[in-house]
Amino acid sequence: MGKVVGPVLKLFFVVLFMSSSVHGSSNIEEKRESDHWFQKLHYSKQKLTRLHFYFHDIVSGQAQTTVMVVSPAKTVKPSPTLFGQVNMFDNPLTKGPELTSKLLGRAQGLYGFASQVDISLLVAMTFIVTNGRHDGSS
Repeated sequence: MGKVVGPVLKLFFVVLFMSSSVHGSSNIEEKRESDHWFQKLHYSKQKLTRLHFYFHDIVSGQAQTTVMVVSPAKTVKPSPTLFGQVNMFDNPLTKGPELTSKLLGRAQGLYGFASQVDISLLVAMTFIVTNGRHDGSS
């Protein structure tokens, strides 16, 4: 089962960071209405901030940043989707792709395997910036 978790987590984080929010783009008319409302506010100047960092999720070894806090559901037949398993993480965010690169902050949260049929994750995550221009932000 441990051999499944590594590739599943890598796939999850690739999909997480490369996909866009379905809800945010699903209703164009609703977006126009909220933009119109926003522009009427007296403090409506829009600000765009682009953050660029590398997320390191280390699932094994001495520098492990992810731990299982709830085991998968106990059933007659073990779940191939790890249904019920919950992992907690405290991952470094770095400036470059190397783990030794400058630390910019941490990604902290948890994820649970939420489906008995498919690989499906429920994620709660906070980014805490501890270095650089946005130090103190979360």
